[in-house]
Amino acid sequence: WHAVFRDIGPSLLLRFMITMFFAVFSTVGPLYAEKMRELYPLAGVFQSLIMFPALFAGWYVDYFIRLLGKAHVAYITFIIGVFLLLFLGITTQPIIVGAIMFVSSIGVSIALPAISGEVSDYIGKKPDRERTVESMVDFSMNAGYVVGPILAGALAMRFSYLNTLAVFGALGTVTTIVLMRRRN
Repeated sequence: WHAVFRDIGPSLLLRFMITMFFAVFSTVGPLYAEKMRELYPLAGVFQSLIMFPALFAGWYVDYFIRLLGKAHVAYITFIIGVFLLLFLGITTQPIIVGAIMFVSSIGVSIALPAISGEVSDYIGKKPDRERTVESMVDFSMNAGYVVGPILAGALAMRFSYLNTLAVFGALGTVTTIVLMRRRN
């Protein structure tokens, strides 16, 4: 595990952060939508705005990967996606909130297959480590699905739902910058 983590640790941690992104949104999104339903009848659309880009992001990943490479695409699109969440801390306008959620999700939805491709390339170079890599990828995803809702719940108890997402955006931005530096 140590040798694999030394080689692709930042990629595994980015995968953890991507999974946490979706877990945080799956926790806070419905709560925010329910709160907003009283004021805006179409508030239920907010959750769809997060999941919809994942359906189509795969079509564009290859284009960006050819331009920049898998790792660069993954880190850049993820950092753009989580950075946009910071703006949720300064707006409450439903149209703007929806647009931020949608564009943020596009970035993260592109990052997911890009980082998965980088991990697959590593397995291709070191096939003897395939089982270990797959176990570590599974662990990073499962940990994201455990930590994400716990973090979202703890933040939501202290902040508003939108500020919870903004705080996660700050955490994701800083973490990604650290991972990018560690990777290079």
